[in-house]
Amino acid sequence: MAESAQLTAYKRDQLHISLGLDEDDETAPEYARLMPHGVTLQVFPKGMTVPALMNVLARGSRGDIVMAASDDIVFRTPGWDEKVRHAFKMFPDRMLVAYTNDGRDRDKCEHFFVSRAWMQAVGWFMWPGFSHFCADEMVERVGRKAGRTLFLRDVVTEHMHFKYGKADKDETYASKRRIDISAQDQALLIELDPEVHAAAARVTRVIDESRIAA
Repeated sequence: MAESAQLTAYKRDQLHISLGLDEDDETAPEYARLMPHGVTLQVFPKGMTVPALMNVLARGSRGDIVMAASDDIVFRTPGWDEKVRHAFKMFPDRMLVAYTNDGRDRDKCEHFFVSRAWMQAVGWFMWPGFSHFCADEMVERVGRKAGRTLFLRDVVTEHMHFKYGKADKDETYASKRRIDISAQDQALLIELDPEVHAAAARVTRVIDESRIAA
């Protein structure tokens, strides 16, 4: 994932990639040896959920535009970073959820970009309370309620997931599917509907204030 992001980027020197590892990952030394320049490895307590991990990584990131990316995607589009920059330039207030094409040409928010201004307005990057699923869908719901989502159809980050027949169902995938945590996260997403509305209202307020200032 990291190598494909760098190799296809137009301005590689402006990328900062943070990767999260579980503290019990026995291959941590190998990660440290293989990772290209410009990649930071952070170790997290075992059992920390992906949404919580993503939230911490995003808050500690350096860029003005922050992406949620899983380790099983491959960046396929040359100059993808410039296309993302152009998308955000279309919105001077920086209030936008821009999400990529997963290689199946689906208008579905899985791997997405937001600005630092968006995170400040919303108050979080991904809701940390989810066990694994639905965190990206919650971000999409906030964006849609605020009228600020954009499908980057021509930016392909191919999702090499076992459910699409592009990988083996290894222990990493299997561990999240032994119990029905998807149903639990779906129920939580419904419970969080008031927060979705509130977050969208905060985004809308920034949009309105930016228009008045202009």
